[in-house]
Amino acid sequence: MITKENLQLGILHFKMQRWAFRSAPKSKYNSMGQIEQSPEEAKVHSSSRDTCLNTHYLYGLGRISNRGIFMLCVMLICVALTSLSVYELRHAESDRGYVLPHPEQVVEKDSVKKPGFAVYGRNVDAGYLKHVYLVFERLGFERRNDSDWDVLWAHMYPFRVLYSSLKNLKPHQKVNHFPGSGYITQKVDLATSGIPYIPVAFRIPADLEKLFEYAKVKPEALFVQKSNDHRGVTITKVKDLNLKAEGTFVQEYVGRPLLVDGHKFDIGVYTIQTSIDPLRVYAYNGDVILRFCPEKYYPLNPDVLDKYVVGDDYLPTWEVPSLRKYYIDLGFSMKESLNAHLRDIGKDPNKMWDQIDDALRHAYLKTEPLMIKSASNYRSKRNFFEMVRFDFVVDEDLNVYIMEAVQ
Repeated sequence: MITKENLQLGILHFKMQRWAFRSAPKSKYNSMGQIEQSPEEAKVHSSSRDTCLNTHYLYGLGRISNRGIFMLCVMLICVALTSLSVYELRHAESDRGYVLPHPEQVVEKDSVKKPGFAVYGRNVDAGYLKHVYLVFERLGFERRNDSDWDVLWAHMYPFRVLYSSLKNLKPHQKVNHFPGSGYITQKVDLATSGIPYIPVAFRIPADLEKLFEYAKVKPEALFVQKSNDHRGVTITKVKDLNLKAEGTFVQEYVGRPLLVDGHKFDIGVYTIQTSIDPLRVYAYNGDVILRFCPEKYYPLNPDVLDKYVVGDDYLPTWEVPSLRKYYIDLGFSMKESLNAHLRDIGKDPNKMWDQIDDALRHAYLKTEPLMIKSASNYRSKRNFFEMVRFDFVVDEDLNVYIMEAVQ
């Protein structure tokens, strides 16, 4: 390899030879190709041969002694070694990465691979996940259809169908559910878990005898029948229940609900679980979601679900007169608006919020061992997180009850 130093040394050596050649005495040749010398030059050269027997004639340098030849060889060897050392030094620096890449090899900042997310669920492009997609896009993620994702957003519980793909996740991959989270989010499992703050519930048909015994102790109690797949909620007596519908459960109805301007409502509290071992859960205290039944509760008619069941067409906070003045006129949050209204009617909202915090604590502590056992089938427990909304109803005495947990 020709380096800059080698090239400079070569030019210097060439200049020295040119200078030496020009300084050498010029000789004349006759027609026979022999050197013509004047008597004076012949005399000088003859004298030189007699007195300088240890000299040699080098083309371009004239005569030089043996000692001079030795010094010249040493100088040439030093130049060669110096050039070799410079080359080796540059080669070593190149190995250490000090040489700048070729402009065509420079990776542009915009070409760095973006983090990716994948989606699992039914009809995921139908529009119901548009807000999820929007958040990912704003965070710089791109959607992928292969296994090279950083976050899997599963709208459905993924661990039964995708077990083979999820059991050996890479450390950086995250899934938005914990194995075993169904113990909280499935209506039947949650209602029959025995967790405090949950109305008494019975599996059908497994707990029929327990249901009948409870109805005898509380003959005035009303019940609703629910399932995991649909609400199917209707207030009724035990005698009117469908006691042959497998996979359902019967739950005692919470009477005397707290009303605002005559409307029954529920309170949605958002939580995020980041670890199960150790258990770590965060509840969002900045605000809650309030959803009101479209119809006023009284006079109660079990056939009109809009009086006591919160559906998709719920009444928003800003359309409830007693809360509108706080939420719209004063810019309060939903939680602050409800607190102000409760103080207006002489009730202490802290009683309600303290119970809600305690209910969340009991729900997660109750299901923690079950979730740890489920997660033991996977390489690591750190690949998962869970976002859950707990829905509560409140009675006139500000006692709270967990109705369901929504993923």
